[in-house]
Amino acid sequence: MGSGEEKSAFRAPEDMLALGAQPTPAPPPPATAAGTEPVDRGEPVSLSWVGSPWELTGLSFINFLLSIVTLGIYSFWGKTEVRRRLWSSVRLQGEPFAYTGTGGELFKGFLFAFAVFFIPIFAISLAVAFIAGPESILNDLIGLLVYVIIFLFMGIAIYRARRYRLRRTLWRGIRGGMSGSPKSFAWLWIWTTFLLSMTAGWFAPQRAVMIQKRLHDETTFGDQSLRFNGDSGPLYPPFAVLWCGILGLYIAVIVGILATIGFGNLGNIENFRPSRLQIGTMILLVFGAIVIWSILSSWYQARKLMLFAQYTTFDKAGFKLDLTGLGLIGLFLTNVLIAIVSLNILSPVIQARTLKYFVDRMSMHGTIDFARVSQSLNPDGSVGEGLAQAFDVDAF
Repeated sequence: MGSGEEKSAFRAPEDMLALGAQPTPAPPPPATAAGTEPVDRGEPVSLSWVGSPWELTGLSFINFLLSIVTLGIYSFWGKTEVRRRLWSSVRLQGEPFAYTGTGGELFKGFLFAFAVFFIPIFAISLAVAFIAGPESILNDLIGLLVYVIIFLFMGIAIYRARRYRLRRTLWRGIRGGMSGSPKSFAWLWIWTTFLLSMTAGWFAPQRAVMIQKRLHDETTFGDQSLRFNGDSGPLYPPFAVLWCGILGLYIAVIVGILATIGFGNLGNIENFRPSRLQIGTMILLVFGAIVIWSILSSWYQARKLMLFAQYTTFDKAGFKLDLTGLGLIGLFLTNVLIAIVSLNILSPVIQARTLKYFVDRMSMHGTIDFARVSQSLNPDGSVGEGLAQAFDVDAF
């Protein structure tokens, strides 16, 4: 997806489908004598990234300028071209993935979500304010209702966005997809979030595993699917360190701020005027807590992602992901720096750096019999991730 000389490679499967050609069906397994095992034609699997993320710099500025000229409308087409570059930079068995989505699909998806979701909410809010008055408690209730609706639809948006991207992903003419139901996933998202709040966060590892298993088991490549066979047990020790660490940081910051103010001043806090030294001390306390929290969170996230990769298989191949908490922090900080310096114009470069970081650290062991993978018969749909675009939950 990065270099110009590879552009024709990733467009080839898309051109083939556009011309009406169908992927060649997988050949039947070789005949075997009675009582013997079928021949295993599995191949060792290689996954790699080609090109430099900085090759998207020119595209970043083009997308930015055209989006300004078109008042943001071109952003859907710009996003599509970025995805094409990203997808084609990822190589499986040395061959690029292809993204076949279109800007028109994303634009239609956004208009659909806007028409069926935001316009009715805006109309109801305006009518309540006009009839009951701007100071009416009904306005607050409407605002609360909006947050509830967004929460209820968040799971559907995440699932539909993932399904759309997978259905627009091709490799050797074979398409990805999702085999489950957005509504079913949304219900899982809702009740596990409720338990998360009821358990002061301690349900988080179990919730993460349940959501990951649902998404992975329903992710398909052709007519076969990923498999996720893991449990939350190994996640609880690092999560306990994270949870206790955050609680300790919170207590330490509160005590530190109170000590800085002076416990004798608490009775007359409304007349207290902190000195510059006191203000600087409180800022350092909060900043230090954020740094320590980032280290703990990244350490936990690294272990969670590595376990998720370890629990995932496809055919006879497994995954391995080598991450460190400090590595994730370094990636995050450098991405933030690039976003600040470029005023977020280089967001495609940031996306490429992130994807490359994970692809470079992902390896696969075992074998996959690619000859047995045939095209899925699931419909591919035609509308982009409108709700996800509106809620801004789309990963790439």
